[in-house]
Amino acid sequence: MVYPDLITRSRLLLLLSEFTNPIPSRDQVYQLLQLSIQHGRTALSLESNNPDAMFNLAQGLRGLAELIGGDTGLQYLLEADKLLESCFHIQKTTFNLQQQKELHKSDVPSTNDSNLININNSNIYSRSTELTSMSDENQNNSDNDTVKNLLNKAEFQIQQQQQEEEDGMDVDINSTLPSPSDDANLDNSKIIPQTLSDTLTTRSSLLVSLTLCLPSTSQDIFTILDQSMALLDEAEQYTPDNPELRLRRAENRSTRADKLSELSAVDSNIVENAYQESLGFLLFYNTDEGVQISVEEDCLRGDILTSLADYVYSRFKNQRLDEVKKWYTEAIACYTRGFHGDPKNRDVVARLGDINLFRLRFYSDEKTCEILYKNAKVYYEKVLSMLDKESSLQTPYIIGLALSEAGLKGSWKQILNEWLKMNRMDVLWREWDEWWSDNESLFQWPQDSADELVQWRMQHQ
Repeated sequence: MVYPDLITRSRLLLLLSEFTNPIPSRDQVYQLLQLSIQHGRTALSLESNNPDAMFNLAQGLRGLAELIGGDTGLQYLLEADKLLESCFHIQKTTFNLQQQKELHKSDVPSTNDSNLININNSNIYSRSTELTSMSDENQNNSDNDTVKNLLNKAEFQIQQQQQEEEDGMDVDINSTLPSPSDDANLDNSKIIPQTLSDTLTTRSSLLVSLTLCLPSTSQDIFTILDQSMALLDEAEQYTPDNPELRLRRAENRSTRADKLSELSAVDSNIVENAYQESLGFLLFYNTDEGVQISVEEDCLRGDILTSLADYVYSRFKNQRLDEVKKWYTEAIACYTRGFHGDPKNRDVVARLGDINLFRLRFYSDEKTCEILYKNAKVYYEKVLSMLDKESSLQTPYIIGLALSEAGLKGSWKQILNEWLKMNRMDVLWREWDEWWSDNESLFQWPQDSADELVQWRMQHQ
């Protein structure tokens, strides 16, 4: 049977799309996700009730949805949600059958669960374990192990597999599939409580992503967020001490707060309380009490604090400026700890660049502004060093770097000119306009070079 190998390769391609070093371009990520999805669909065509194939396919669809967005992305998320729902149903049924089986084998010495876990049941592994193993592998790879080569190898494997199937014996596929009630199948597909919790948690997070694709006025948003939270409550029944549940609850409630903040009719106290509720799920970093928290948790707290500060400032301007500055200071501390914990994390480094520019709105003295511009420049340069020079992912960081140089009265034109040389101009200006429309209220181009920027763009369009 070929589907276990398909499932493994589907998972590997997902990992490559997220953890390859250097960071792949958008087109390369797209190709990796498409191949992963192709493997997942082929595996399900061979065994329609395989939960691992469902889980991997759902993850691939979610990654592709977040990459392309729009109505097509929304449809991918809806399909992924159905897959995870079916995946959990099958896993839970198998788990219950295993429990019944164990009750009838009380006279047989127990066997350690860890020896029974099927290696293909890949969704039981934690995200941090996958990241560590992929990072170690990437560190040891030669320069020839690029994403392009990996894609070529994957394509070759697909062609080889198709040829093997064409040359193989005429076999009734259905006759080779294991029955869900078969004892041997249960032993080879051991389901543990963590497996069930991971699937529920993944689906809960996916539903949060789904709400981000809906217009702020949609009546479905808060219903979906409630459903997402209910899945986390169910997951807690299987893994009561799982710290991942706290993070996903905070993510859920901060998304609710973001959506409430977009509705002008909602009282500001309700929005602020929603943000504070989301912060309540997260641990406080406290060296005196020995509380050490993960990079993800630190950065999530920083994101929520930044969103809270931006919302309050947008509503009250300088009336509550001291509170806003305090939240920003706390957020910077969170991101800085995250940076020290994982200095190669592009998202963390980018956040530090952004937040230094965000704070320029609150200061007018030249010395403070110069420090903020310099800090931002350092972090944007570091982010860009992590990306391929021709990657379209560079756009927001190029803009941030140019903005920092403009603030320092530096060579921002040279940065933008180099940027134009490496990319299609129409694509770049579209990305520029999309990015600027989303961030104009947060990023202010220095006034003394704003007119020059307008003229420069007119010359290069």
